[in-house]
Amino acid sequence: MRIATLLGVAVLLTAGCGGSEREAAHDGDTVVVTRSGRVHGVGIGDPPSRITRRFGSSLLGHGFLPVDAQLFTGPQAIPGAGDVYRYRGVAFLADDEAVYALTTTVSGAVTEEGVGVGDDLGTIRHAYPNARCGAYDYGDSGYSWCRVRLGANTVFFGGDPIRSITVTWATR
Repeated sequence: MRIATLLGVAVLLTAGCGGSEREAAHDGDTVVVTRSGRVHGVGIGDPPSRITRRFGSSLLGHGFLPVDAQLFTGPQAIPGAGDVYRYRGVAFLADDEAVYALTTTVSGAVTEEGVGVGDDLGTIRHAYPNARCGAYDYGDSGYSWCRVRLGANTVFFGGDPIRSITVTWATR
């Protein structure tokens, strides 16, 4: 009886965990599923209509960053031509057919490997040993970054501490 109870608890605790498609938030955190490129139920490859069904009309503003972001810390260039969908804490790039990039600045947003907004860039080396890091220097401003290729996607961490996580479709 006791073994059956323990097995039942173990099944409940592990149900839905460990898969690369995991999107369930832990204690209110935003999980960015990097290999499939998903955040808040919208992902790379989804039609743009999925963005507006989930978030509504895009909010006004300029550039590929969430409306509440104070500073751009994403990649310098993302290949593709399309529309920007901007919301609080998240933004998407999509052409007529599919989402091809997403970014989040939500405090506490984490990847499935446990690296998140607010962490030092140094934590990336432990989770992603093949990450490439550098800095953009714009004279009086700039920011450090790390980039890693994960399957068909490239994940970009901007700022130190990390202020944004951007996932792009690397095969585009």
